[in-house]
Amino acid sequence: MNQAADRELMQNGGFEDELSGTWSLWCDTKSGCAAKAERDMRIKYSGEAAARITITGAGRQGGIEFTQSRRSLEQGKSYNSTFWARASRPMELLVISSKGSPNWDNYGLSQTVPLTTQWQSVTLTFEARRTVQDARIQFLFGGETGQVWIDEVSLKERGEEVFRRDFQHGLVLLNGTRRRQTVDVGDGYMHLKGAQAPKYQYILDDGGNEGFQTTGPWQEIELGTKEWHAIPPYYHAWNNRCHELTGSTGEATWDLDLRGPGQYTIQVWWAAAPDANEWTKQAAYEVVAAGRVLAGATLDQSQAGDQWHTIAADLSLAPQDKPCVRLKNGGGGVLVADALHVFSAERYNDGEAVQRVTLEPMDGIILGRIETRGP
Repeated sequence: MNQAADRELMQNGGFEDELSGTWSLWCDTKSGCAAKAERDMRIKYSGEAAARITITGAGRQGGIEFTQSRRSLEQGKSYNSTFWARASRPMELLVISSKGSPNWDNYGLSQTVPLTTQWQSVTLTFEARRTVQDARIQFLFGGETGQVWIDEVSLKERGEEVFRRDFQHGLVLLNGTRRRQTVDVGDGYMHLKGAQAPKYQYILDDGGNEGFQTTGPWQEIELGTKEWHAIPPYYHAWNNRCHELTGSTGEATWDLDLRGPGQYTIQVWWAAAPDANEWTKQAAYEVVAAGRVLAGATLDQSQAGDQWHTIAADLSLAPQDKPCVRLKNGGGGVLVADALHVFSAERYNDGEAVQRVTLEPMDGIILGRIETRGP
């Protein structure tokens, strides 16, 4: 059920044409980095040529950048960055995607690849943090001398992956994407019967969410422990990004985007950041529907981060009332807006027959087969 995207987002990834116009090389000469990039028509993985980067001045790690600029990414979509590579001796290569101008924001890709003297295929999967047209795909070297060969560089959107496996008495579905997916399963299947799973359960993040709105001087920031970071503290804003407001003027709202009427519990998240002691102790959350405040809670964001906090439990809500969560600062300090966790009291496993199921991002379900008895 993989509907793969085939459109190639890189140019001259096989290095069949000259490097100029599509690829560039930059060296931090102040740190002692020195290198040159050229086509190698003798050592290559396939086609006419590969790119060879010859590092003659080690300098600092990451001080040599082999780059293709102005690539387009769409926030929330997953991408596969693939290539073949080898080196003159074992060494490390850092592959990143970043903004092409200050502050050089990372767009979701940052992975270290150990290289050997043999050709190896590399596939790196990442989710774009923003919708941009200025992304750079970069291969970073430095800190050691030697030669690296790169060939068949590709960047493609990752296909919408929904997996299905059938068994004698039912089937399993898994939504491996970051989007809600509706799947037709055909006749003869039913929900299991049990109290384990809410009928509706989903995350509403601040980033990449059209239903999240702010007034006032809010700023979106990166916040979270970096990948492969081995030294505490460890902390995470949802998707490593959140919004912050300095001062008391301004508010944030999340459209609850209800899937159906019922009783809902709503929880909020903020990171256990090192500077959380500067955050507000009076984050005022309100659940609003049909213009009325139905529930609320004032929480201390300066402590107890990296966990869910309940602001309303078993609250009766309906989509036609356009419910939302509103956040204001009731005191001093920095106010943080991050993710909501919304789930219903109604259970998903109700034993009812189904022909179609809707799965939330990265969610799955087991369905039973309706057994027919003979006369």
